[in-house]
Order: sequence, then C-alpha cells, then structure tokens
Amino acid sequence: MSWAQLSDRDFLGTSPFQNLCCRDIRKFLPELEFVETGETEKIFVANIPMANIELVLYLDSVVVKSAAGEQIFEAENFEQPEDLVARLIAELSNSI
Repeated sequence: MSWAQLSDRDFLGTSPFQNLCCRDIRKFLPELEFVETGETEKIFVANIPMANIELVLYLDSVVVKSAAGEQIFEAENFEQPEDLVARLIAELSNSI
C-alpha cells in the first residue's frame, strides 16, 4: 500500500493510515484503547500506562510521548505506511 492510496478519509474523517495503525497496534497490544479527539482534524490518543507512554495518531503521522521525550514518526520518512507502523511497533516493543 502506498501513501497516495491512504490520502483519503472515510465519511467519519478517519484516514486509512489511522485505521491501519489502530488495527496493527491492537494486534501487538490488544487491550489498548484509542480515544478520538481533535476538533478540526481527527486525532486518536492511547495511553500505555505500564510504560508511561502516550500515542497520538494523526492523519499521516504518529507521536510517541514518554518521560524520555517525544518521538515523531512521519510519512515523509517512510517509503510505505506499513514501514512506519512496523517501526512504531518495534520501538514500542523495546519500550515495554
């Protein structure tokens, strides 16, 4: 799948990238709950209390907030969306 294929939003304003992230991260952390937020842009936020991490899913990027700081995963740094999600899950697995 390419970034161009994921550029549209569904009728609720959710991007296919956000759906991909939520689905794949839940495979890794099934108990994780994403809360929808954002007023002009749909954003999903999830807390991982065991590692004191907050995930923020934007339309085409993810921010991981922890005591160590923020780590940003942006579309422009990855060839395909799946590469970004795989890297994100690898980083999460190292943190938990």
